[in-house]
Amino acid sequence: SVLASKNKSPIILINDNLNKSTKDFVSTNKSNFKNVTIFGGEAVVKEPTISSLFGAFRSGETRSDTKEVAAERWDRSYLKDYHIELPDSGKLDIEYDINNFTRFDLIVLDIKNNEIIKKSYNYLKNNKSIHDNYNDIRLPKGKYIVRVHAFNMDGTYTIKAKYTQEGEGFEKENNNDIKTANVIEPNKSIIGSIHNYNDVDYYKFTLNEKGSLKINLKHNQYGRYGFKVSLLDENNKSISQFISGGEDINSYSNKLRLPKGTYFVKIECEKWNDEPLQYELNLVYDIEGENYESEPNDYIQDANYIKCNKEYIGNIQSRDDRDYYKINLNSDSKITINFKHDEGYEKWIIYLYDKDNNPIRRFKSYGYEINKDFNPIELEAGEYYVSVEGRDSLDYTINVKREAPDKSDDENKRVRRR
Repeated sequence: SVLASKNKSPIILINDNLNKSTKDFVSTNKSNFKNVTIFGGEAVVKEPTISSLFGAFRSGETRSDTKEVAAERWDRSYLKDYHIELPDSGKLDIEYDINNFTRFDLIVLDIKNNEIIKKSYNYLKNNKSIHDNYNDIRLPKGKYIVRVHAFNMDGTYTIKAKYTQEGEGFEKENNNDIKTANVIEPNKSIIGSIHNYNDVDYYKFTLNEKGSLKINLKHNQYGRYGFKVSLLDENNKSISQFISGGEDINSYSNKLRLPKGTYFVKIECEKWNDEPLQYELNLVYDIEGENYESEPNDYIQDANYIKCNKEYIGNIQSRDDRDYYKINLNSDSKITINFKHDEGYEKWIIYLYDKDNNPIRRFKSYGYEINKDFNPIELEAGEYYVSVEGRDSLDYTINVKREAPDKSDDENKRVRRR
């Protein structure tokens, strides 16, 4: 280290009786080096590093290198670092061919030697040839190392790297936590990728008015791999999540009714993967008016106030969701709850409560009952609540129809006291 500091140049130690490929490399590329000292050792063989071998890329540029690796000892390995520099955020695509190695590792590291991706091939047979790629590695501007690590050093490899600068409409790393989330807009697609099983992508968006939201995720068919997609509030609390499996190439979340505010989408791999998984994210958002349910309304104290004889549209967005509505009767009344929905396979349960949350009546609407009037009930003037729960995320329409009580008919009289 003292000598390296004094010479202000790299030092390579090598035994003259070992590693012919390294000596040939130095001889071939000696014009690229300055004041190099060579030394030897018994552990990993590392070829001299040229800091600009791949150097600074231009967008769309491909650079490659081919090496024939040979060694007299089989208990040693070959390691080579290619230093590259990306002038702006974008994606890196790596294509490679390998032949006659018992093991081969392709690794990309940041400048601090933190591993970004690693692709390994183990227990390869003699003369085994592999052509493969590791694409869609999205990286921020900076310097990186593409590392090749080979075992049974009697083989050849070719490696190609292509850099593509990406602008609006593409994920920008690093966005691995809520603080570094990419800012996106509803109804505009963005393309991103999970480049290994540790990668997590966060996106931040704002709704200026209440409305309905569906999270749409498209991707190629990935077989056993897939994505886990979560919607979070501004305090990082989960609102909803869904799995987009490898076969689910065009997935949607349930319809989510949200108040205005700031939210986050979190995307991660659903199963361990050692290949990049590219996706396209879109937030399908529609502004909704006063005749639509407003979340959160899961508890009686958060109930939406509704008027009698007017239709309101809502939906059950998860199995834990329950929708509360509040009505005020300024006089004794007979009410009939009308409940509509498209044909489905599940059922809804509707409750009528008094002002103290005591149940008065329970109703059911099955999937085939697309337009149903429940039995009327007479109520005294006052404050009441209606709740809806179920397992179907279809939109429903609810209308509390009100008329004067039929007090002349003692048989139908059902005035409930507060």
